[in-house]
This record gives sequence, structure tokens and C-alpha cells, in this order.
Amino acid sequence: MPTLESFFAPQDNIALENEAAEQEAHLIAEVEETFMKLIEIREAKFMDMMDAREKKYRALLN
Repeated sequence: MPTLESFFAPQDNIALENEAAEQEAHLIAEVEETFMKLIEIREAKFMDMMDAREKKYRALLN
């Protein structure tokens, strides 16, 4: 029984593999960028929380 690879010439397989590798690299870059944005948002929210807590305790001490 013929396989999917047997329908393509070797150069077609290489082209498909290269395209798949490029798409994978692009998707990985997008995921990394999204992850970094989420980390920045999380850090900003944490700092806001810490600032609010510090203001609260300073108000209690004064």
C-alpha cells in the first residue's frame, strides 16, 4: 500500500519539511512573545498589590 510520502518527490518532502519548520519556529516565537507579555502583566499587578499593601501599612502606622 502506498504511503503519503511515496506520492511526493524527495524535493517536495524537503520543501514541506522546511515549510513545517518555519511555521513551527513562527509559532514558538509567538508563544514566547505572549508568555513574556503575560509575565510583564503579572509582575505589574504584583507590584501594584505590593504598593497598595505598603500604603495601607504606612497609613496604619501614621
